[in-house]
Amino acid sequence: MVIVSGLDLAGSSKRCSGYVSIDIDYRKTLDMLCLYGDNEIVRKIDIDRPIVLAIDAPIIEKPIVRDVDRKAISQGYRVLPPTLRGMAILTQRAWNLYNIVRRLGIEVIETHPKSALKSSGFRSVIELADGLGIEIDRNSISNKDIADALICSIVAYCYYTRECIDVIRGSDGCIYILKLYKK
Repeated sequence: MVIVSGLDLAGSSKRCSGYVSIDIDYRKTLDMLCLYGDNEIVRKIDIDRPIVLAIDAPIIEKPIVRDVDRKAISQGYRVLPPTLRGMAILTQRAWNLYNIVRRLGIEVIETHPKSALKSSGFRSVIELADGLGIEIDRNSISNKDIADALICSIVAYCYYTRECIDVIRGSDGCIYILKLYKK
């Protein structure tokens, strides 16, 4: 079984970090849930062993305004700079998890769900999943964190299959988004 996953990381371990995994072969979600502490997140990722994990958080060591953020904004995507107070906390948490997950041998990429949905041309995460033929549990999309994690996992799916992936490249990083889908 080949799995990819998406994580909508919260800045605080007290808030839901949405997590969704997709079975590539069956084009079906396996898990759609909230995780909280870093240990819980790492444990779940270690159990699932996804080939790719797409995280909705800036993956950088120190919170700075990056060239890739400027490029995303210039292309009409509304990313928040890592220097904002809440984003700085998220950035530190993301950097820590990134290093732990990479040591597990899992490829980690950065994404931005709202930008990925916009670039895909779909109006909702349900339309996006349906359009790509990915079976989801519609009842599990109970909150924004899980919906965003689903988009992240679809970005990981497209990155792995190379079918529907696009990228915003800067001198200091990449943000993976989706190609406009021809309906």
